[in-house]
Amino acid sequence: MKRYTNLLSNAHYKTIQPLLDSGHMQAAVKGEYKYPASVVLLPGLSCMFKCTFCGRNYDAREKRHEKHFKIFEQVILQDKKRSNMYISGGLEPMTNPYLNDIIKLLHDNDYKPRMLSNGFMLTPTYVNKNPYLKTLDHLRISIYGIDEEEYKITTRHLKGWNVVKENIKAYNKRTDKTNISINYVLLPTNFERFHEILDYVDEIGGVKELSLREDFTGKQNISDRNKFKDLLFSFDEKVKQRGIKVDYGYAMTELLDGRDDCKLIQCSLEHLDNMQHPQVKIYIDPRGDIYNYTGASFIDRPDSERHILGNVIGSSVEEQLKKQKRIKPQESDIQFLDAFANLIEYSKWSFRNESIISSTE
Repeated sequence: MKRYTNLLSNAHYKTIQPLLDSGHMQAAVKGEYKYPASVVLLPGLSCMFKCTFCGRNYDAREKRHEKHFKIFEQVILQDKKRSNMYISGGLEPMTNPYLNDIIKLLHDNDYKPRMLSNGFMLTPTYVNKNPYLKTLDHLRISIYGIDEEEYKITTRHLKGWNVVKENIKAYNKRTDKTNISINYVLLPTNFERFHEILDYVDEIGGVKELSLREDFTGKQNISDRNKFKDLLFSFDEKVKQRGIKVDYGYAMTELLDGRDDCKLIQCSLEHLDNMQHPQVKIYIDPRGDIYNYTGASFIDRPDSERHILGNVIGSSVEEQLKKQKRIKPQESDIQFLDAFANLIEYSKWSFRNESIISSTE
């Protein structure tokens, strides 16, 4: 793998290298227009959880309207498979009554996207009414606790733990289904218990993949790295014996590779510029607004409106992004970056700092 800078690890390069190969990273570094590598559809109109780590506006919701299909229909047809397109949340995707139609349109146009969900609405009745769920590449469900108490504390929903677990168990028993993956964020307060997620996997009937992430909200890294590393190696042995595929994320992958000083990349204001990185990824909400930073794409989140890069209604992703809207960074913008956005912004800064990607490349 070609190394462009010594400031980033091999685990990070597994994410960045395809973007370098395709030219999307170079375009982001130079601030030049390029159609996004990934387009993320956010059809959710509300959410039943009020997760403690989530920065969304808990009161935000959209009234159901046909435009919430027409907007995504337009984006899909205009995209012409130029991007990696998938469905995610800010708000829960299954709250959109046109979700089945959106997935059908993706299927009919030869996409096979994944979808991220909290799984609360994945009841047998819902699945029967939305048969195109089975055409997804996989359904990734976020799990907000390794037991009922943690689930309640995190989601502030009294029934979430049991409802989601029973929904996944029932779904896994179907013959007409796609694969289930689950995602769990390790909180610093209970990282010593994270191996219990394997009991959950057994109870729900297995998964295609398990993704584990450290929580970096508020810079909450797990401080006892040596203890964590020992637990991680023990866990890795167990999942290998069971044949479970695990995506550990950047920091945990580095620990398993033998690095003790690895932490999640977290940008500061100096790493941000006024162009963001829409060449790499954008998010489109039910109103047709385009965002780059994940956290800014949550409907009606305070201070997020200034991050709107354009609107696709009566236009297109291409037309709007070619305007190359500039947004002066503020210290408060850091809250809108997820782990991926932190990596991309830090990488852009690193490349410029080391003069790796020249204006003539």
